[in-house]
Amino acid sequence: MNALAGTLLADAVHGRTPAGRQQGALLGFVLIAALLVGLWAILRVSALRGRRRGSNSPRRLFRSLCRAHRLSWSQRWLLGRLARAHGLAHPAQLFVGPEYFDEPRLAARLRPKAQRLRQLRDRLFAGLPTIQDRASRPPAALSSRLGHSAAETAAPPLLPPIPRPTLDIPPWPDSSTAGQAR
Repeated sequence: MNALAGTLLADAVHGRTPAGRQQGALLGFVLIAALLVGLWAILRVSALRGRRRGSNSPRRLFRSLCRAHRLSWSQRWLLGRLARAHGLAHPAQLFVGPEYFDEPRLAARLRPKAQRLRQLRDRLFAGLPTIQDRASRPPAALSSRLGHSAAETAAPPLLPPIPRPTLDIPPWPDSSTAGQAR
């Protein structure tokens, strides 16, 4: 009862009516609801943009491959320059094409960095034959250089072998022997 009297006295002093108090509360709820809807909309749009950019970003793939190979920032920068010099839309192609690192194919501005690029190629493609190796040796010689025999380098079959059908038909049970078995 005291609280109600205090509220009525405060309303009278400040010139508020009970209807004004209800409107203020309603306005507060509307503002909070609008803020929550706005926050939800911003988060939703941000999530949709992130999904679109997500895994189909050539730049993000390149950075991920650089991280996986533990390349320093200067090595990443050099690979970026090499990709631009070759006009690659997807710089990650450098990680599957050792031929991009070959000296004859380097742009003039990258020739002073040829030794660093050779070291990078050797690091990224360790154990793979170079172009000179591929041109001078037959494939069997390359396999033996890598420590594989020709049988080991053949890909295993994807599916188990299917037995060939035969025309062997099991003998038909004889009516005279079928009755005797019972």
